[in-house]
Amino acid sequence: MNEQETSTPQGPSEETLHVAYGPLRDPEVMERIVGAPLTELGHVAITGVGLAEQRLEHLPDEAQAVLREQGVNPNTFSSTGLTREAVDPNGGIGGTLFALTPDQTEKLDEYELTRTGWFNRENVSVTTPQGHELTVSTHVLPEASQTVGLVPEISYLGADQKATTLKNIDQYNNGKK
Repeated sequence: MNEQETSTPQGPSEETLHVAYGPLRDPEVMERIVGAPLTELGHVAITGVGLAEQRLEHLPDEAQAVLREQGVNPNTFSSTGLTREAVDPNGGIGGTLFALTPDQTEKLDEYELTRTGWFNRENVSVTTPQGHELTVSTHVLPEASQTVGLVPEISYLGADQKATTLKNIDQYNNGKK
């Protein structure tokens, strides 16, 4: 693929090319969410977006209800999501590109509470380390979502954060049964 080409969100065998960011860009975290091994395709830069922080009170009511039912502490809950508002045109957010099966895509959408309106699955532009531009899917906050504001991208998934994230995923998955 040359630098001018773009891909579609569908990969081989009807797999969806999905870029994960934040804690979900860790393959172990993603595999825990979708319940199966997945295909990691490498690191990319997500362009044309910013990273915004949200507290529980910023989420749609239905998403708040689901998270409260799962035992989320409203005083400490914090989440980040991609936004297309107030974006640095020269910036980018780091992500990991995955090829997801339809079942994995469905499980990820369920985990991200897309049915509640918290996130939308949208196409975004990414750039590979080799300079190739691709169009792939990811979860983006809906336009006019309430946020604390834009945050700098950081690699915040240290061992403690990863353990907490995996525990929260298990708690969420166990609550669905």
